[in-house]
Order: sequence, then structure tokens, then C-alpha cells
Amino acid sequence: ERSKSLLHEKVLITILELKQMMRRRLYTCAFSIFSLMFLARPTLGFTLHRALRTTSTCSSISRSFSKTSASSLLPLRMTSEGENTSTVTDAQVVKDMLYRIKQCNNMPESAKTAMMDFSIDSQTVGKVTEKVAGLLCQSHTGMEPVFEIITTESQSRVLTLSKSARFTKESRTNSVKGVMDNLRSSGIITGWRDELYGLSSGFYEEPILLIERAAASFLGMLHYGVHINGIVSTEGRMWMARRSETKSKYPGYLDQMVAGGQPAGLSLMENVVKECMEEAGIPNDMTEKGIKAVGAISYEEFVPSDHQLIDGVIERVVLFNYDLDLPADFNPVPVDGEVQYFFKWSVEDIVNSMAKDYHDPIKPNCYICIIDYLLRNGVIS
Repeated sequence: ERSKSLLHEKVLITILELKQMMRRRLYTCAFSIFSLMFLARPTLGFTLHRALRTTSTCSSISRSFSKTSASSLLPLRMTSEGENTSTVTDAQVVKDMLYRIKQCNNMPESAKTAMMDFSIDSQTVGKVTEKVAGLLCQSHTGMEPVFEIITTESQSRVLTLSKSARFTKESRTNSVKGVMDNLRSSGIITGWRDELYGLSSGFYEEPILLIERAAASFLGMLHYGVHINGIVSTEGRMWMARRSETKSKYPGYLDQMVAGGQPAGLSLMENVVKECMEEAGIPNDMTEKGIKAVGAISYEEFVPSDHQLIDGVIERVVLFNYDLDLPADFNPVPVDGEVQYFFKWSVEDIVNSMAKDYHDPIKPNCYICIIDYLLRNGVIS
């Protein structure tokens, strides 16, 4: 019965792929490719479909998904109902992972059509909706607005800083702060952190101005973070954290062992060492000895707002990922109050938690970092 079911699925998938290729006027090529595939190796067509289907997600993750093979993965999750035990195979795991990725990497067409660039000195440094741009232009403390909308030579509408913000980093920082303070006072910006991010056209560029972390998404600026997987390699388990109930975002959710935004004025490694000590009490020398930089992931998300003056803000994020191998006899401890407690999870626990209906999920952008870890370490081929 299982063989019949798999064959039926392969046939349906083949038909879908043929339709797609025929729409592209590749009639002969499509027929030849799939005929040869199923004659030579029946699983190959299914594998190709899986690889094609997993593009158009976070760029760094989708490249890894393209290697996924239905015939090469073992079942990863077991679920039980009474005495009956069923295996959820890799196909379901991939669907679960894509669901978690799309929770972060999500930009609806309605938001795309409502977006305009935010530019300073002819450099695009952010993305905002028309409603947010209008609100920023109206919110100012002095006689002249800090923000203005201009029309470029190509007839595009662009948000920029007015001459009242002047041209130095300090003057621009102070001018923009006044606007964001107003929006905070009116309840539009929440979760104020008193932590400054640098606004620039790229990570290695000198900041044009500094802005409060909670206000970063109101300019649709690229902002950055460091996420650390706490690994106990001798046990094959990962340290997880329970977020404080007082957190402004995702209170009480599960989290990676350590994660934090990248503030202005610190290098990545300085921030990693600081966050490990502040959040989990990990000694600096232990972090420096066991830490490994493993890459970065980017995503873009439209976050709808319930406030009547704006439709939503745009999160544009780059997360720098690290693996930290910890001794089996070390236990992280909450230090700064951002975490309630720590605990260890197995790979099976992590994979189970990716299910759409899981009762106690991990914070969304931590899922994509953990998925990246699973791919890099061959848990998912």
C-alpha cells in the first residue's frame, strides 16, 4: 500500500512539473526529461520536484533545501495515538520547515505595492509604506518637518530627510530621535529599548545616523543580530531558553540559548561575548574558546499594525549565526532577566516543535537559525 501511495504521488508530481514546463513551451524537453528519469531512477523525479519546490524562501536556506532528497532521508519524527505509531517522513519535515521560514520571510503583494524607498544622500537605506512615510513627514517637533517625500527624475516617490535635519551624523540622529520620541509618546512605537542601531547602506559602511532599536522597522532599515546555538556535542543536544514574560516581543516563547541585536559601536565578536555573559552567564574565556562563526541568514517581513495611523512596518534583518560547543558539565544561568530558565533539547524535540500546530513554539526568527544548523550538520541532507 505504501509503494502504491508513493507511486501515485510521483505521478501527480510529474504531471504538475510537465504542466509547468509546457507552459514555458518546453514540450519536447519536458517529456524527454521525465521519461528518462522514471525509466532510470523513479525517485529522481520526486527529488527534483522537492528541490524545485523549495526555492523562493530565505536565500541562504533555499540553496541548502535544493539538496533535499526524498530517497536519502530517514524518518525524523514519531507520533503516537494510543497503540498506533505513525512515522512522519521527511516530506512533512520539509513542509514544517518551510512554514516556519515563511513566518519570517513574508512580504505580501499589497505591502510591496505600497512600499517606497527611504534614501539619504542618494543612498537607499530603508523601505517604508506610503502611510508610514506620511506619518513620519507629519511628526516633528520644530517649525520644519524632518522627513519629506520627493519625486526623483524617474518619477518615483522617495522618502528622505529634509534640510532641517542638516548633514552631520549627530544632527541627523537628534532630528530623527525627536520624531521617534513623538511616535513613542503617542503609543505608535512600543518596546523602547534605549539601544542604538546604526543606519547605513551596508553592514561595513559608516552609519549615517543612529536610531533607537524599537524604531528601526519604522524606517525599514537593515538591522542585524547575533544568534548563538548552544551545543553539547558529546550528548548531541542543544540548549534552549524560555523567554521572560516581560519581554516586549514574544514573551514566554522558547528561544535559542543566546541571541541579541547588533548595537552600534560593537564588533560582532564583542557582542557575542557580551550577550553570552549577560543572558546565560557563560564566562568570556569559555565563549572565546568554543565559539564558531558559521554564516548569516537574511529575511524580510511585513509586520501589520493595529494602529489606525499606519498599515504596518517592514523588518529587514540579517542574522549572524554562531555555534558554541559547551562542556557537558556546564549549565547556563539567567543573568539579565531576559530568560526564565534554560533546558536541553534533542534533535527530535527540535524537529517536533516545527509542526504548525505545536503547542509551545520557538520564537519565529530563531527557527530559521536552527534550521540552518540542522542543514549544515547533515540532520537534514
